[in-house]
Amino acid sequence: MRSTGSEAKTFVFSRSLDQTNHPSVTIVPEVSRETLAHIRAQAAKDIWLFGGGVLLRSFVEAGLVETVEVAKVPALLGAGVPLLAPHAQRARLKLKRHRVYGSRIVFSRHR
Repeated sequence: MRSTGSEAKTFVFSRSLDQTNHPSVTIVPEVSRETLAHIRAQAAKDIWLFGGGVLLRSFVEAGLVETVEVAKVPALLGAGVPLLAPHAQRARLKLKRHRVYGSRIVFSRHR
């Protein structure tokens, strides 16, 4: 996650990385509502979250997501982590923008 302010601060959510080995980022070992709310309160501007379904779900469940940008890569996989859990609260997303790249990757922005 990266704050988009002029002095961006980078947080890495990881249970295996050691803070002493990565002094330029803040390692966050546990995702909790309190931690997410604290990071959001410190952010001067928007937060850009880059991660998988488990991390996204944490932010959605804490009510901290306003915009979702998804890049769909045209590959078939046998398994994986879904963006949202099957029991997740349904969210009505409005498509704001999309683009198809020559590589067939589809980018879409939703609110």
